[in-house]
Formats: sequence, C-alpha cells, structure tokens
Amino acid sequence: MNSIRSWSARFVVALVALPMAACLSPATAVPAVRVFDPRATTPGRTEAGPRLRVQAASHLGQEFVLRIAAHEVVLDTEHRWIEPPTALVEAALVHALGQAASLPQAEAPATAVQVDVQSFEFDLTAAPKARLRANVQNGGMGRRGPFAVEKPAASRAPEELTKAMAAALAALAVWVRGD
Repeated sequence: MNSIRSWSARFVVALVALPMAACLSPATAVPAVRVFDPRATTPGRTEAGPRLRVQAASHLGQEFVLRIAAHEVVLDTEHRWIEPPTALVEAALVHALGQAASLPQAEAPATAVQVDVQSFEFDLTAAPKARLRANVQNGGMGRRGPFAVEKPAASRAPEELTKAMAAALAALAVWVRGD
C-alpha cells in the first residue's frame, strides 16, 4: 500500500512540476518577428568623412518592403531591418567615406553629402533581387545625381535577401565615393 501511495504522490508531483518547468525553460522556437542587419562587418575608414544628411520616402520604415507586382508593394511585418533604411544608408556611407556628423534635414550645407532614398525594397516579381534607388547631392566630392542598383538574391529566404541588400548598400557607397 505504501508503494502505491508513494507512486501516486510522485505522479501528482510530476503532473504539477512538468508544466511549471516548461514555463521556466527557454523558448527554442523562432520568434514571429525576425530582424536583419545588412551593415558591413569589415572595418571601415577611420579618417574624417564628409557631413551627411540622409532622408527617405515616408513608406520606408523598418519593415521589409516587397514588390509583388509592377505597381504594388507590401510591407512584411514579420521581417524587419535592425534600423530604418536612412540609418542603414548612413552606416554604409560612413563605412566607405569615413566618420562624420550626420545633419538634421533643416541643416544641409552645400558641403554635405545629401542622400534621398527613394526605393529600398525586394523585387519578388521574378528572380528575387534587392533594389536601392537614391538621389545624391555630393557636396563637391565623388558622384552626384540619380543612383539605382539591383543586386540578385540567391533565394527568397530573408537571409539571402539581406545579403543582396548589403551588396546594394556597398554599391551605393562606392558610387558616392567616386570609385
């Protein structure tokens, strides 16, 4: 009889402890919202660079922008950038041109590099690719004018799309620098 009570008590303890342990254990599932970082991982220039001002179209936030038809884009709320596109473009320029103070929109002297990001999206209408379009005023250095690049992605996986956008950001920085 004692063995039955002992077994019953262990069973009750196990039934109570198991759900509690599940609540305390770390979650292994991938979170619903994933965040991606296309910034360069190699060291950038350390000398002083030009002053920067980067702005973007109002629909360009941290959500991935996916072009699904010639005249249709959707915002992907499950995949986000680590920072808004303006900060990512600025980081790419600082990496290529050197560190400088960024400027508020109202303060843009003629010597500043000014970038107006018009498109920061993934085109999924055919083979997946990252698309970056911007208008650049160069403040007397490198190139200026409209810039557009499309970089192919190995697949539609968010990691591969991020690699393609990293290549597009690097291409913009090289173009602005004038290489």
